[in-house]
Amino acid sequence: MEDLQIEYSGRNITPWGGMKLMKNLVDQTAIKAYMNTLDLPEPGSNRGYDPIDIIESFWVSVQILP
Repeated sequence: MEDLQIEYSGRNITPWGGMKLMKNLVDQTAIKAYMNTLDLPEPGSNRGYDPIDIIESFWVSVQILP
């Protein structure tokens, strides 16, 4: 995925077209490593979700909204 080129296209794209940019943002800012240092609430059961996964899912949902 690192070699994916971004260029202009006259064709229609899907809502997932900006996911590469989102991944670059997360990787370059090292925000995931920073979030690991925060005192985020832990899941209360073995079926709970990692809070970082929830935050990343929120970012993706906000990013794909028109």
